[in-house]
Parts: sequence; structure tokens; C-alpha cells
Amino acid sequence: PSIADDVEWLRRFGVEIEHMDEGYLMREASAAKDADIKKAYNLLDKYVANKPDFDIVKKDLSVFVALKKIKEEHDLDFIGVKCVFEMGEHYIAPCLTQALLGAEGVASSCCSDDNGILTAYIMNMLGGKSVFQADVNRVDMKNNEMVMVPCGSAPLDMAASPKHINLPPRPELESGTGGVCIDLQIKPGLATMARISRSVNDYFCHIATGKVHEADRELHKQCGFPSIVHGFVKMDGDMEKFMRNCHSQYLYFTFADIVKRMKIVADWFGLKVLED
Repeated sequence: PSIADDVEWLRRFGVEIEHMDEGYLMREASAAKDADIKKAYNLLDKYVANKPDFDIVKKDLSVFVALKKIKEEHDLDFIGVKCVFEMGEHYIAPCLTQALLGAEGVASSCCSDDNGILTAYIMNMLGGKSVFQADVNRVDMKNNEMVMVPCGSAPLDMAASPKHINLPPRPELESGTGGVCIDLQIKPGLATMARISRSVNDYFCHIATGKVHEADRELHKQCGFPSIVHGFVKMDGDMEKFMRNCHSQYLYFTFADIVKRMKIVADWFGLKVLED
């Protein structure tokens, strides 16, 4: 989705990028100790009422253990993981890893969506709540509705309760190494959505708001993959403007009311704000 400009990020945002090959993460995951993986498995009890057997998610959780270790050793503030196609084709898709990280307050993105994860980190810092990286899957212009569907992950604390989460086998989307995906519907609430993007000339920040509502689970079938995360949002703004302002398939979502603070941060960084 994006390639970060190291020099520009340091100049513009004061962020130093640490590039790491995904093979490093795979090696650390392969070397993860069973005791540490079992601790991660026990952490699932906080979020998931009906978790799979240990052996089913052991490899998934080895990535969680490894990524936490890498984050601590390199003093990283936020993380972009190259899941497609590196992790997904050569080890395991890190959907469960990112679902746990998000619920534990660590900003991370799949597909190493650089500008998006920068947005998520800012949103997490401003609102203190987990941030969901989602694809804008369907838009109903007439009824101001949007459906947000990722490729397999969302922070586990975004479900209405632990009993509303399932961890089924991941459907074969962009990867073929298995693993589990996150099956939940985002709980109702007021939401802020945003994404920093870059045009030919400069960076800008798209900000939108809406209200998440509960929907019939039958509607999950419309995207073709009913066993992955869905969020149903009644948007506040003009949908024509929303479509023009979306410059990426990804939009970042949190339950914190941070619009005013996002605008202040955008002003600090000299970003034009696009509102719907």
C-alpha cells in the first residue's frame, strides 16, 4: 500500500524508521520458547471465551511472542508487518498476533501500511484506545452506510464480549500457510476514522466520523468471507466527499472522540485535513 520515505518521515514527523527483514521475525518466532507461547495462550482468556486448543494456535502465538521481543529489544513505538506475502506465504499469517497487540495497546499494521500505521499510532496516543485497520469494503451512498472488513484481524477488545469472538481457520486470501483469523462484529459505539496519505505533492489527513451499529450476521456473507471481522458504520458526513477523500483501501478506526486533537496534530505537521 505504501513505501515510507525515511528522510521525509524524519524531517516531517520526527520518526526514525527501522527496517527489518521478515526473515528476522520468522527466525525469532521459530525459536520462541513453549513457556512464553503458553503465557500468550493464557492471555487469550482475557478476550476469547471459546479459544482453540493450544496446538492449533501455537504457531500463531509464536509470532506474537517474537514480535513483542523485537519491539522491546529495538525500542519500537509502532510496527508494520509485511504479512502479504512474506509472512503469509513462508511462515503463518500474523492475524492473531496483531489482534492481541491491538487489544494490548500496541499499534501495528498488516501489509506494512506505513502511512496508515503512523495514523494508528497517533490515534492510539490521542485516544488511549485500540485502533482497527480495516478495508473500506462496501459503501451505501443512499443510506450513508459503510462496511469495514479487514483481511483477517482486528483488536480483540473491539468485540461486544469475549463470547462474541471466534478464531476459525483463516480463509485462503493472500496466503497459504494457514493460521486462524478473527471472527467478530465490531461492537456499537461512536467512532473516529482517519488516515494520513500522500499525494504527488504532499501529505494530507482524511478524518471521518460515524456510529457503529449491530447488524444481522447474514450480512457477513456479502463480502464472500463471512468468518472475518465486520464493522457496520452509519457515517455522519457526505458520502460523495467521503469517496473523494479516500485515497487508500485502508481506513483506521477507534472508539475515541479525537477529531479536534487530530486536527491539532495535523496542523503541527502541516497536513491538509480532508473532512466529509
